[in-house]
Amino acid sequence: MLATGAYRAVQDRGLRMPGDLSLIGFDDEPWTTLVRPELTVVEQPTYELGTRAGRQMLDRIADRGRARRPHHVELQAKFVARSSTLPG
Repeated sequence: MLATGAYRAVQDRGLRMPGDLSLIGFDDEPWTTLVRPELTVVEQPTYELGTRAGRQMLDRIADRGRARRPHHVELQAKFVARSSTLPG
């Protein structure tokens, strides 16, 4: 939703996307394809993020509070190029 403010500021200043600048948002919300130019975004794997978080929570409950070693989980984000950016 932060991109909506940036989008408005660009338009209020009479700048053109992607001619004068490029704008990229985070998360692929439905409105990002309803505006012109359509907003380029970095899409998070939200379903997988929630599933893994829930699984970790259930594992901790099953361990009855025993300490677990921290571990690193990396999920892949997806770059969705649309018309608010120039091809690079």
